[in-house]
Amino acid sequence: MSRIRSAAFIIAAIALLSGCGADKKPETSPEQQTAGQTAKESVSADPVPLEKYIITCDEIAGKALSDKSIEHPRTMLVEDDVMMTDIIGYDVSLTSDYSVNIQLVSADLFELTVMRVPEENSAAVLEMLEKRRDYLIEMAAAYPKQIRAAEATIVSHVDDVYFLICSENSTELEKLVISAVKYN
Repeated sequence: MSRIRSAAFIIAAIALLSGCGADKKPETSPEQQTAGQTAKESVSADPVPLEKYIITCDEIAGKALSDKSIEHPRTMLVEDDVMMTDIIGYDVSLTSDYSVNIQLVSADLFELTVMRVPEENSAAVLEMLEKRRDYLIEMAAAYPKQIRAAEATIVSHVDDVYFLICSENSTELEKLVISAVKYN
C-alpha cells in the first residue's frame, strides 16, 4: 500500500512542478489575434440588418403535408430527374426552387407541387402546371376517388410561389400552402 501512496505522491509532485493544471493563457498566433480583433471590431460596428428568411419549397410542402387536420394519402418526394421530366412533365430549369410530392400508392391520386419561379418564367410555369392539371383530369384519374381528386385540382400562386394541388382536400391544402408562404 505504501508503494501505491508513494507513486501517487511522486506523480502529483511532477504534475505540480511541470505546470499541469496551471491557469496559463494559451499563446495566440498573429493570425488568431487579427481574427479576434476583427470580430471585436464587427461587434462594435453598426449592425447590419438581417435579410428576410425565405422559406424553401420543401418546407412549404412539409408544413402543408404535416397538418393532421387534413386527410391525404401517404406521399413521397420526387427526386428522380427522369421521373420529373419524362413522366410528370416538369421543366424544373424554369424554377429557382421546387418540391414535388406524389401519392405513394398508385391507387390513390395526389400531388402537391410547389415551385419558386423567377418573374421571367412565370407564364411558362403557369402553363406547365395547367397542362399537368389537364393531364391529371383527363388521363390519370380512373377510380371514383381519383376522379374526385383530379377534378378538385388547383393551380395557383402567391407572389413568386406557384403550386398545383391534386387532392380531394385541395381547398384546405391550398390554405395551408398560402399560410406557409405568407407567414413563414
